[in-house]
Amino acid sequence: MSPAAGLAPGDWVAADDGLTGRLVLDLDAGQALAGWSLGDWRQLGTGVLVETVQAGPVHYPDRAVLRPAGPEGIAELMALRFGSGGGIEAAGLDRAGAEAIRRLLDRRACRRFRDEAVPEGLLRLVLGTGLAAPSKSDLQQADIVWVRDPAIRADVTRGCGDWLEAAPATVEILVICGDGRRLAALHAGEAEPWANDHFDALFNATGDAAILLCQLLTAAAMAGLGACPVSVMRNRAEAISDALGLPDRVFPFAGLALGWPAEPRAPISPRLGPSGALHVDRFDTEGQAAAIAAYDARRGPVAQSPAWSEAKRRQYATAQRTGWGEFLRGKGFRMD
Repeated sequence: MSPAAGLAPGDWVAADDGLTGRLVLDLDAGQALAGWSLGDWRQLGTGVLVETVQAGPVHYPDRAVLRPAGPEGIAELMALRFGSGGGIEAAGLDRAGAEAIRRLLDRRACRRFRDEAVPEGLLRLVLGTGLAAPSKSDLQQADIVWVRDPAIRADVTRGCGDWLEAAPATVEILVICGDGRRLAALHAGEAEPWANDHFDALFNATGDAAILLCQLLTAAAMAGLGACPVSVMRNRAEAISDALGLPDRVFPFAGLALGWPAEPRAPISPRLGPSGALHVDRFDTEGQAAAIAAYDARRGPVAQSPAWSEAKRRQYATAQRTGWGEFLRGKGFRMD
């Protein structure tokens, strides 16, 4: 049997022309990866469509030129992210390992969704996988509020951007919360005193919330879902806290929109990467300016916006969330 015979949309493939990517449409079988429409590509007739790393969508009339991808494409994805794919070793990865690494490197923020419901069982799988995330000292100080009521959804997403307010009702809205209440409540009425009512309690809960958000993004990517964190929810922290009934010592860390991504996907967002953010043995500040300048140069054409450094300077030249500390103190957290 030909290696191409068992390929289906969603599989990573390598072609004889040296390109690699995800098989997104099988025109012969009438199958499409979520977010891709067969109707938009009917003019191709037969064969398959591959969203390649190197050249975007490429039509292959004869699928026999394809095979399941091994580590192919990983260096190219690294180069898209960081400007260089050098210095990595992917040859030792098995097919499953290479697929997982590719999906993580290929993950993109998604702000355009199809109006198609995510099956509840799949969503619960993603949520459960998120909650399996590591936790500082097994304290488990993070929670998810799954917003399903339309009125609460409207309240929570208000002011979070036109893209989110206009998203189809089939897009799931989650709010990831830091939870300092559960651990403190364990001491109520017990002989052991609650001896850690200081800033570390807030810091631990924030760390757990960040880890949970990262794990949810990873699980969504593995499931083929699009996702976008929504940190701007903290601009209305008190209103969102009231809408969700968050008790003392529980705070909204970030929102998360989940759904089936619409095609075409956003470009891969370049990152500063190892040249500017990886340090060996001691923190190195000497190369930071050069690394940021190089990053600005390669990110600009992709983002089609001012240089990253200029954009961030402008963004943080205006005070933001100046009431955040007061809100957290009002929730019962101490900053000392």
